[in-house]
Amino acid sequence: MPWLILMLVSWSLALVVVRKPGIKKMWPAGLAAVVVTLLADTTLVNLGAFRFNNTMYDFKGVPLFYIIGNFANGMLLARIVPADGILKPVLTVSLAAAFLFLEWGAIQLGYFQYFNWSYLHSLGLNIIGLIAVLWVADILDLRQRYSLL
Repeated sequence: MPWLILMLVSWSLALVVVRKPGIKKMWPAGLAAVVVTLLADTTLVNLGAFRFNNTMYDFKGVPLFYIIGNFANGMLLARIVPADGILKPVLTVSLAAAFLFLEWGAIQLGYFQYFNWSYLHSLGLNIIGLIAVLWVADILDLRQRYSLL
């Protein structure tokens, strides 16, 4: 259920912040976020680093609703992080920390579990994942015309 709620919150924010015209332009960033999620999380679940619990539906151990929500998160990321300037690294690290906080909450509630993993590993993976999605957004020039800042 929390994965469904997280997906609904992500998509609600995307519909408000990115809006319909932006979604038509930002979808590659959403697709990049899904690819990064699938590559990283399915590999790490398979290696026994961590596990998602109570997934309802999953793809190789990763909740389907989490994956779908990350499509919206990729578009949001490309929309709110500026293409350059001091805010780019500040927002990237801040968003990585926010995702870590959500992960901490999921652990506390029993929906996510570490085995051979740590909060520091997650923070590093979050930063790398966000950078990868932003890199795709930069290559496709998605953020220059649509950045909020």
